[in-house]
Amino acid sequence: MKTLEKTGCWGLVLMVCGALASAPALAQGDSSVRLYGTVDAWAGSSKPIGAAGSSGTVGSGGWQTSYWGLGGSEDLGQGWRAVFALESFMRVNTGQAGRYDSDDFFSRSAYVGLESDWGRLTVGRNTTPYFVSVVGTNPFGGSFGFGPSIYHSYGGNGAVAAPLLGDSSWSNSVAYASPKVGGFKLNVLYGRGNPGAGGDWSEESGAYKWGGSLSYDQGPLTATVALQQLNFSRYSGDLAGRQDKQRAVLAGLAYDFGPVKLYGQFQQIDNRGGPLQNLRVRGGQAGAAIPVRGQDRVLLSYAYSRSTGRSEEKRNTWALGYEMGLSKRTQLYASYFSDRVDVVGRGHSVGVGMRHTF
Repeated sequence: MKTLEKTGCWGLVLMVCGALASAPALAQGDSSVRLYGTVDAWAGSSKPIGAAGSSGTVGSGGWQTSYWGLGGSEDLGQGWRAVFALESFMRVNTGQAGRYDSDDFFSRSAYVGLESDWGRLTVGRNTTPYFVSVVGTNPFGGSFGFGPSIYHSYGGNGAVAAPLLGDSSWSNSVAYASPKVGGFKLNVLYGRGNPGAGGDWSEESGAYKWGGSLSYDQGPLTATVALQQLNFSRYSGDLAGRQDKQRAVLAGLAYDFGPVKLYGQFQQIDNRGGPLQNLRVRGGQAGAAIPVRGQDRVLLSYAYSRSTGRSEEKRNTWALGYEMGLSKRTQLYASYFSDRVDVVGRGHSVGVGMRHTF
């Protein structure tokens, strides 16, 4: 029974891969490999929540986390393609790899898979549909430096602002992305183990996670509903004390009116068991992107969260930014970020930076 429990889900994955591979013999075709990424650095001043005062700083990833990647595909014929990607975060201000010292080298993505008109199936380390939904329905996108929505979902100080959702990518995972049909797209993800402070949880721990999203993106409207669950019901050693189960749901919306693009999100995160037992965090985000001239934009965002259960806290975060588009791939930016947790304190950041995509 234990063997079946461990291998059942992977057995299903292997069956799916076997079905995909059962297509008629495919001839080797054209292949391509490309180098791509984003380099982002900023300078300014910041005061973390609880700190005595502000200090000057030079940082990496103000507008977007810096990374580089190698990706490619091979035409297998009859509409089939082999795909792969190896993507690594980096800290431009120090020249170090990863987002922090213990980060894995290819922590952004590392996968191989098959793609056809039926969709894409990849195995390895995959970005979660939940994170993609958060990024796509707030004006600051994936900004960990100045984005209120990212702070309320993935990091900060205090119980309501703790790193609630784990990492933006999951190791030991299988992902499926459907083709886009009438503006709709489905993404699902299943993984074993949980990347976190203690490293990847082994399959022996019994930890697993799953998630998915259904999105609509056509014309001026973008809408998404995302759900994910992390199960920690069996653990031991230095991982003891983690919550038994976490479930999160997000509904996001963006609409481009022309003179202004509006964004909105609602999020609820439930933690059960461990030190965060019966902790519920509920909140939302509202924002706008306003074109001003050429490729320049003004960005505004406000996020609010409140925790109930084991801890009663409120968090208010807002940000104002200006993006100057020098080209489609290069932007200068300036931003102010304010963050407050009622029982912990207030923090802020202000800075100017540059982002280049290659």
